[in-house]
Amino acid sequence: MGLTNIDIDSVYAGELSIGTPPQQFLVIVDTGSSDLWVLESGCSQCSGMTAFQDQQSSTFVNTNTPFKIAYGSGDAAGTVVTDVVTMDTFTVQQQSFALVNQLSPELITAPIAGLMGLGWQKISNIGKTPWWQSLAENTWADPQFGVYMARLRNTRPTSRVNENGGEITFGGVNSSYFTGDINYMSIANSDLDYWRLPISGIWVEGNNIGYSSSSANAAIDTGTTLIAGPSKVVASIYAQIPNSEPLGASSGYQGYYQYPCNQDVTVKMGFGNQVWTISSDDFSLGPLSSATPDMCVGAFFNLEGNNPYVSWIVGATFLKNVYSVYRADPPAIGFAALAQGGAAPETVNTAGTSNGSSSVSTNNGGSSGGGGGGGSASAAAPTAAAGYTLALVAISCLLAMHT
Repeated sequence: MGLTNIDIDSVYAGELSIGTPPQQFLVIVDTGSSDLWVLESGCSQCSGMTAFQDQQSSTFVNTNTPFKIAYGSGDAAGTVVTDVVTMDTFTVQQQSFALVNQLSPELITAPIAGLMGLGWQKISNIGKTPWWQSLAENTWADPQFGVYMARLRNTRPTSRVNENGGEITFGGVNSSYFTGDINYMSIANSDLDYWRLPISGIWVEGNNIGYSSSSANAAIDTGTTLIAGPSKVVASIYAQIPNSEPLGASSGYQGYYQYPCNQDVTVKMGFGNQVWTISSDDFSLGPLSSATPDMCVGAFFNLEGNNPYVSWIVGATFLKNVYSVYRADPPAIGFAALAQGGAAPETVNTAGTSNGSSSVSTNNGGSSGGGGGGGSASAAAPTAAAGYTLALVAISCLLAMHT
């Protein structure tokens, strides 16, 4: 199923239908939460946005159970209901979801009309089996789904809504988007909440910043634009970039950093025994304003709050550089090299990722694609593109919050 890329790699969305007869909606595909919700026709804050007309569906059932969910970028509240839900070619009858009639204005904007949570039932606020998990357990012969997130940042699109935004494949993977093997990393049955993995290392400009911990759990989150992590580690990342500096509270982006746009910054992240390069196109968000045209905002920012499951949120900044796979049985997350536009993975001895340098070698068989980014950061992310991203910076932390 094709994905729509909105606001130059800020949001990736897909179409679904609800009800009898079906009503169509464009929703964020979000592995960082587990609930499906769409806007209700009675939502007073949702003017100009597509909303579900429950009185028009003959299969609609209102459970009258209150619903509320908090994200890093705002809240949504309404009522739990059931109806027929179809995405791609897969249908679940009597699927539980929420109709939202109260919404933080910064949470979504048109043409988005809701969110499809693709995480595990354990973190569902509704408490019912998520749509995808029901299919994985009862319908799909291959209980996994694969995601390709297209990069439009370096193509300078003229529209904020682009239908050629990638693809999500339910009940399998699409081998045309990747090359080589999928490197699966197992998830313990006790950890089936977010799709999360430990980070095995981070390298900036070739330097190992000495960060590796079994407790460094990262939520792999298609519903997040950027990458958020502990403030001390984020500071260590930017310490490797000459003349970088934190943005103050007066900028409206406290917790973010900026650095000279004429630097092509290379950041690599390790998961398991493989290391993946983040394109410099994805690291740079462009200048914050015309007042500082030579300073670009970086894609790593401080993660606030205290989530008991994860200390990192890894979003599209990373995921555009891999083909990602989410397997239900046995539970695992997999990454594969992109067939086009991505760098081959490297292998690393994770035992050597404490302080100092670590031996990293290229896996030449990993990809037939070229490098992920060329040209200057300022050219790759013009101010107009940065404006789209920074205007939607709230979406950068869309992972559902559970404390």
